[in-house]
Amino acid sequence: MQEPSLEATLNLVEALCGERLDKTGQRIYFHMVRCVETLKSQGKPLPVLNAMALHDVGGEDTCLKITTMLEFGYSGRTCWLTSMLTHDKAAMSYEVYIDRMIAASDLDLLDCKLADNTDNIDPARGAKLRWETDRQ
Repeated sequence: MQEPSLEATLNLVEALCGERLDKTGQRIYFHMVRCVETLKSQGKPLPVLNAMALHDVGGEDTCLKITTMLEFGYSGRTCWLTSMLTHDKAAMSYEVYIDRMIAASDLDLLDCKLADNTDNIDPARGAKLRWETDRQ
């Protein structure tokens, strides 16, 4: 079975996210799109892009299980990256989660996490968050 295209993956992610909003009031789906665009500009291969798209909706503590991802045709690489990017807060601290990534010594995995964190701390998003918080 062939790995689903990035377009198909983003359509799936959009459907799974629905209208859920992040802390800035934007649809959470757009966070995944921005992260994917960052990695796309670095020339990352499809499994990495798909994992980045799925990073907040795929994994054992989320709505899209790894077994289901395999059934949909996602590669072992995509599933592994997605599972490594998934932070099961009930099972491990943030420090253990990051240590696990570092121990994996996988550049694509670290680039995914960096793209995620970079988007999360974008000053434009932070300014909106502060403004929204100040209004309340």
